[in-house]
Amino acid sequence: MGIVRAFDPDTGASGGPAPAAASGADLSALGFISVDLTDGWTLTDPDSLVNSTAHSSGVNTITMNALGAGSSDYVWSSGSTIEAPRWHKELKIPDINGTEQQVVTGDTYVLQVLLEFVAPSARFGAQIVIGTAADASSTTVTTMDLVGGMIQYPTSGNPPGVRSGRQTLLSEPQTVPTSARTSRLVSPRGA
Repeated sequence: MGIVRAFDPDTGASGGPAPAAASGADLSALGFISVDLTDGWTLTDPDSLVNSTAHSSGVNTITMNALGAGSSDYVWSSGSTIEAPRWHKELKIPDINGTEQQVVTGDTYVLQVLLEFVAPSARFGAQIVIGTAADASSTTVTTMDLVGGMIQYPTSGNPPGVRSGRQTLLSEPQTVPTSARTSRLVSPRGA
């Protein structure tokens, strides 16, 4: 038999707690914010793999330099070192007045991302990762402390689980770890 409260913990009245009225912010009007990697984002590219970045009509176009030799250090899903290029910026969210506020240690948030992958003109395998990281510029996985989602785009065939090239990623509610001073949003990266 489960435990049933016999008294309201706030008022002491018998019969258990009173039903709570719905409260909190109305999130139904929130929209997505378009990402322009050429405006306010920092590129970390330890091996100089990115030739150029452009943005037009809502699409970020990334031109890569020729890769001399492949390496597992460019694979987001394995290893302890990540040298793949990535764009990042501080994670900020609007307060009740619409003023951008830095997400800091102890803040709880949900990150929802609508990501559309436009197939490259010359096909190559790519991993597109979206998430938050304690230190997005680090090449050490444990220091980076990345939490997020990934789309795997193979060198041939269809991407697993992505029919139209469009994917919605929704994180569980996250709390910024106490070890992090700031949190950064990590955006589309080629691998």
